[in-house]
Amino acid sequence: MRLAALGACLMVAAAPAGAAICAGSATSVGGHRSARAVGSVDLCDGPLAARVERLRVTRSRPLNPERFAFPALAWSARVPEVRTLAAALCALPPVPRGVFNCPIDLGVTYTLQFSLAPDPSRGALTVRPVSYDATGCQFVTGAGTARRASPDFTDALGVALGLGHASSATFAGTLVDR
Repeated sequence: MRLAALGACLMVAAAPAGAAICAGSATSVGGHRSARAVGSVDLCDGPLAARVERLRVTRSRPLNPERFAFPALAWSARVPEVRTLAAALCALPPVPRGVFNCPIDLGVTYTLQFSLAPDPSRGALTVRPVSYDATGCQFVTGAGTARRASPDFTDALGVALGLGHASSATFAGTLVDR
């Protein structure tokens, strides 16, 4: 089963070492599965962002037919870049209370699943998935307080995935003319 999942992954020549773009069914990042999870934690609780090692990103099916520069499943084991992304995410300011007027939400959502380096003193911790709405208000949720994406965040996400000069438009996709 694990071989079939790995066979569906394509190592992209332009992607730096440790980054892969995968198509097909989702697997855990790098094929690593924790046998005994002690508990789930939010990424931005304490110094956890400095312990992340791997990232798995899945894109939901958008409401409209959009075209994307990368597949719906991507993962990265580029530790410095994944940690930079985690730090950028946790540095996003909280969403203030109130009413928002946002651009149209086309339903393009990404789930970011971070994996932590093992820590024998704390047991196996699982990081709760983070959700990034790439259109509309561009909220980032699941890492503690709700936040709003910024150019630094989308750039760090692109770099972690080996996409280069990524922006919010990279993750929102391009509407396909019919």
